[in-house]
Amino acid sequence: MKLELTEKDVFLLKLAVSVLILFLAVRFLVMPQLSRRQELGIRLEELAETRQEMEDSIASVPSLKSSATARLEELLAVSKPYYDAMENRQVDELLTGLALEMDLFPVSLSIEDTRPELPEAYLYSTLPEAGEPPSGTYVLTARARLILLGTQENVFRFLDAVETRCPAVQIRSMQLAKRTYLDEDWVASEQTEASFTLAVYMCDRSSL
Repeated sequence: MKLELTEKDVFLLKLAVSVLILFLAVRFLVMPQLSRRQELGIRLEELAETRQEMEDSIASVPSLKSSATARLEELLAVSKPYYDAMENRQVDELLTGLALEMDLFPVSLSIEDTRPELPEAYLYSTLPEAGEPPSGTYVLTARARLILLGTQENVFRFLDAVETRCPAVQIRSMQLAKRTYLDEDWVASEQTEASFTLAVYMCDRSSL
């Protein structure tokens, strides 16, 4: 049986082939390009946002640097009265040295481990108000219990010396008692025993 194609069949066949070619072109050529174009557009928008953020960050560097410098200067000014970070041995030397200078005998001294802690309000402080205190991780506090023996006059000299010469040392509590002691010649004498609770404030300036 011989199949003969009419002109209409040929036209329909050509039309079908043309539609197929058009579909394949759109599916494998046009659509990937459109998808790629959309991806590039989104990427360009992201890059533009990133560029703007970078430009804003660069523009803010001078003000941030100025702010950091001002904050550092403020921090150093506020913490100026405090000691540099010390070991317990150095705190011992500071307190017992001051006691011996006032002709007092250090009976005992116990020092707690240094820890980050902001200074407490101090009623007898001679320092002016310094505004907001430094960071709690920047200020270090060593609490100590000190017992001194001597005359009452020298005990008050010790108090004056702490107040006027050691603004970074705070006397948190004090107790006075009269004690009778035997001297080297076994002669009884009455002296004042002063028990102090103190706080020594320091700054870890190495962290700046």
